[in-house]
Amino acid sequence: NFMTCNNGIETIPPLDYIESIYLNLLHSHHSFVNTSIDFHYNLLSKNHLLITKATFDRILNNLLSNALEAMGHNGKIWIYSENIQKFERLFTRFTIGNNHSYIEESLIEKIFEMGFSSGKKNGSGIGLFGVRKFIEKHGGMIFCRSSKEIGVEFIFDIPSVNSEINKKKI
Repeated sequence: NFMTCNNGIETIPPLDYIESIYLNLLHSHHSFVNTSIDFHYNLLSKNHLLITKATFDRILNNLLSNALEAMGHNGKIWIYSENIQKFERLFTRFTIGNNHSYIEESLIEKIFEMGFSSGKKNGSGIGLFGVRKFIEKHGGMIFCRSSKEIGVEFIFDIPSVNSEINKKKI
């Protein structure tokens, strides 16, 4: 169900990336017993993402599995999307967050560094580094915010195209 623009760039339609989010959450969560996850989403963007589905799935899988592990597989996970415009380009901004976890302010910048791991039993320090590289390679950016009251949120932007414009170009 992928669409390809005239310039040969693969795009992901909204229903496909919504399905990816759902399947990645189920996959990350399925093997754990005694879990209670309250999942909230509000996906306002209807744009097509300028990223391959495989790459988007890797980003989601890492962020969601990290969130589930950090919160002990109990609590709330939320995913929001919205359209934003930066430097005369259209992006879809995703926010993936969870409660029941916290990242110290002094560690926020370090978590995206190669080899840095904190709080995970078998952490290699490759996951978030790879997520940042994938997103930046596609022209986007990622950052993290954390508070003891709310939890942890990863906010990332993926270049996108308006679905109506995309349909006309195909």
